[in-house]
Amino acid sequence: MKKMIRSIIKGDRQAFRNVIKEFGPGIRAFIAGHLNNFAEVDDLSQEVFISAYENLNTFKIDSDFKTWLKGIARNKLNMHLRREYTKERVIGQLKTKIAELASGEDSAFSTKEAIHKLRECLKKLPEKFKRIVDFRYMQNIHVKTIAEKLAMTVSAVSVTLFRSRKMLESCMREDTPNG
Repeated sequence: MKKMIRSIIKGDRQAFRNVIKEFGPGIRAFIAGHLNNFAEVDDLSQEVFISAYENLNTFKIDSDFKTWLKGIARNKLNMHLRREYTKERVIGQLKTKIAELASGEDSAFSTKEAIHKLRECLKKLPEKFKRIVDFRYMQNIHVKTIAEKLAMTVSAVSVTLFRSRKMLESCMREDTPNG
């Protein structure tokens, strides 16, 4: 393994392909044990090996490579789960606020009116925001894939989604009692 790692550091891509062949199924199985979405399993597995390749020079040559690789997988999985939890929490809060506007006693909206208002608010978003919101929430496309499609960073897409939700929330509160 030491010889193979040294070859990879020197730029031997075939040696790295061999590492992926050898360790890929185990890494995929580890990630799949925590996720039920095969596309996300594929994405995270790929991220693990990209990160390993980019950081191979930090690997201590006398250490266990499999353990090091699994540590990267664990970190990538934990970051992914935190992002997903945060995203779901924010979406849940937005849905709750829309439902409150739609059905609360203090609200001037019926559910039908709230949906109409939300559509109107969506129209007010800047074009770039509309496109990203459509990709994420209407087409259910993963943030990473949106970033690739639009030649943006994942962070930029996430920030745009956050700002879009804030703009929609603000727009939904306009002209409503207690809003």
